Amino acid sequence: MLFFLSIGGLFYTTLANEGFMNEQIKQANYIQKVTREINGRVQSYHQEARVTPEVLADSVSEELVKKNIEHFIKETYRDKQPSLIQATELEEHIKETIHTYKTEHDIDIEEGTAGEELALHMIGGIFERSVQPSYLHLFIRGITELSQQVLDYAWGIVSVSLLILAGFIYFNPGSIRSRIKKFACSLMGAGWISLAFAATLYYAQILQTDEQMDSLQDLMRTYLSNFTLIVLLIGGSEIVVGGFAWLLAKRENKKRSIGENQK
Repeated sequence: MLFFLSIGGLFYTTLANEGFMNEQIKQANYIQKVTREINGRVQSYHQEARVTPEVLADSVSEELVKKNIEHFIKETYRDKQPSLIQATELEEHIKETIHTYKTEHDIDIEEGTAGEELALHMIGGIFERSVQPSYLHLFIRGITELSQQVLDYAWGIVSVSLLILAGFIYFNPGSIRSRIKKFACSLMGAGWISLAFAATLYYAQILQTDEQMDSLQDLMRTYLSNFTLIVLLIGGSEIVVGGFAWLLAKRENKKRSIGENQK
């Protein structure tokens, strides 16, 4: 029960938290990696646009990617449908870049219009899928729904825990030291379970499909690693506190036994 209480509280306050997600995005350099991936994919449509790859090398700015990803995270955590920011302006910017190149190199702009439109359409799709990845959307929705369930059942969990604690005290007669020792053992048990849970998280495979971007995989690895570290700290703290309480109760019990023997 202590394990589920600690993990439930940790899950609600840390895992399903927008601030925690934003911090992992910074640590994983997610925005910079996404920007590079977008521009790399955009360059692959240079033939359709009838320009050189270098012309499309820096089509999408890091600032625009940052705005869209931050908006996407914010809206998804609030259970809203995120929209793209400045998508039309981006298309116009790329079209202007293409036309400028064609003008400078005496390429007829009217020729190959269909290919240019196809390139712009595909580039728009690349941008949308990159700044609003479906896997990250499902992941955030999943953890926010689960955190809401934890909150909904929190009072019931706390009430049951208090009843169990009251029953533990009532049906386990003995000294306070004995009860502290039993509680300490329970706390250490919860700590060991937390450590086992952390080990499971460490070896878990979050992304099973090869279709996800490397940047997203790096983000989820960073996210999982940091959450695992927090679980390790919680489990370690439970073991340390429980062990200290157990040793203290044992020491007091030993002193009491020595005092009784001296009498």
